[in-house]
Amino acid sequence: MDNMNINNNDGYELDWDSEVEASEFTLLPAGVYPFRVINYERARHNASANLPACAQAIVHIEVDGGQAGKRKIDHNLFLHSKTQGFLNEFFKAIGCQDVNGKIKMDWNRVAGATGRCEIYIDKYTGRNGDQRESNKIKKFILPAQGVAGTAPTAPQQTWAQPAPQAPQAPQGWAPGAF
Repeated sequence: MDNMNINNNDGYELDWDSEVEASEFTLLPAGVYPFRVINYERARHNASANLPACAQAIVHIEVDGGQAGKRKIDHNLFLHSKTQGFLNEFFKAIGCQDVNGKIKMDWNRVAGATGRCEIYIDKYTGRNGDQRESNKIKKFILPAQGVAGTAPTAPQQTWAQPAPQAPQAPQGWAPGAF
C-alpha cells in the first residue's frame, strides 16, 4: 500500500488487505456553481461527425455545490478553430485577460484556477440499457457577468455624490436682505 498515489485521477490499485471507503455519487441540480480546476491532461481527439481530429485538453474540475456536496466533472476542450468561443469563455472564466479580442491560452494557469460555471443534468442510456444521469458543464461564466476568476477582486467602492441643492425660497424677514 506504500506505492499508492491517491491524487491520481485514474484511481489506484488496492492491495488484498486494503480498507475501502464508502463513496456516494453526488448529482447536483442544474444551476451556476463555483469551480476549481484540479488539473488537466493533454489528449488527442479522433475525428467525429462534427469536428476533425485535433488536440484536446481533458480538464478535471471540482464543482462546489455547497450543502449538496462537491462533484468532479471531466470537461473536454478541443483545440480547434470551430471551438474558439468555448476556449475563450473558459480562459476568461479563470481570469485570463482579453487583449484586443484575443486570449492567450495560458495552460500554466489552469491547475488550481477558480471561476464559475453553469451545469446541467445529462440523461443517457448506459451500456446495459439502464437510464443514467450525470452533471455536465453547459458554459463557463465570464467575469464580466459578475464573476471573479482565479484572483478574487475587491468589492467596488461607490461614493455617494451629494444631490444638487435647489435654491431656497426666503423664509420670512431677514435683516439686511432685500
